[in-house]
Amino acid sequence: MEIIVSSPYPKVPGTENYTAFQDLNPLFIGHEACAKGHRFGPSIRGYYLIHFVGKGAGTFYVDGRSLNVHTGEMFLIRPGEITVYAADANDPWEYSWIAFDGKYARRFDLLTSRVNAVSEYYFNKLKEFSENGSAQADSTLVLLYTLTEELFREEQKRVDAVETIKSYIRNNYMKDLTVEQLAKLVYLDRRYIGRKFKEREGRTIQHYLISVRLGNAAEFLKSGYSVTQTALLCGYRDVFNFSKIFKKYFSVSPGNYKKMH
Repeated sequence: MEIIVSSPYPKVPGTENYTAFQDLNPLFIGHEACAKGHRFGPSIRGYYLIHFVGKGAGTFYVDGRSLNVHTGEMFLIRPGEITVYAADANDPWEYSWIAFDGKYARRFDLLTSRVNAVSEYYFNKLKEFSENGSAQADSTLVLLYTLTEELFREEQKRVDAVETIKSYIRNNYMKDLTVEQLAKLVYLDRRYIGRKFKEREGRTIQHYLISVRLGNAAEFLKSGYSVTQTALLCGYRDVFNFSKIFKKYFSVSPGNYKKMH
């Protein structure tokens, strides 16, 4: 079910671009418990749209990516984007949504993460508004500003967490490092920070670690170190495994790379 958010301010006749709230303007809200595999899209919109998942799971397709969304998370759709989203075939999601626009809404373009963990408060409140028809522009506006503050506070935490992990890897790549250890370093769940790292950097934490190790390995080989010495200096205890990974990365074995340089 979807309902229009009522506003105490009437639209100005003849001005299609007028918004009741110039900075952040709630347009409509809704709530739905989807059937298994229910799919929506491809679709394109002229406003921002956020879905809050209160139960179940599904997949959000945007920018050529497929992002898994679970209970307690939200996904953001921006104006002009072609998107598709589908409920899980076994555990279909139930979600509430809110659409909005306005000048301040453009701040949502700065979010690096398309899927975010959020309080269940938003799902529950929008569900309540939808079911009893009590949505008012003022109450939904407060909801949006509260969400904005929460999202960008967490965004800064994620940015700091990702940069902390990158810095730690650059300084400790020669040690035995695991994603689990790195997640504990920033006090976040391994799967959560793994998703956020990939969204921000375009690659997994493991791939970033490998790239740092192999980048340094190439420099060690250029400086005259043997393949065995280089492997050990870069955190690889198995020289054969190191050679295999190095060749896959540089398209040449470490021994031949050393000769070439």
